[in-house]
Amino acid sequence: MSTDAAPPAEGQTGAPEGEEPRQPNPQHQAASRRIQQTQAQVNEVVDIMRTNVEKVLERDQKLSELDDRAG
Repeated sequence: MSTDAAPPAEGQTGAPEGEEPRQPNPQHQAASRRIQQTQAQVNEVVDIMRTNVEKVLERDQKLSELDDRAG
């Protein structure tokens, strides 16, 4: 079994000979777009949560310092 298959020549679409290349499925495109939008929202939420955790840790440190000075 050989894995040295030549890449398709320029202009070839991989469609069977004599057939037009298939157009992307609109449902597939819509689903892909929704996944990309959801992933972007997830990334945004993750960034916000990281910032919030950093702020909580900073506040904890400041409260500990304040407690040490008060005690």
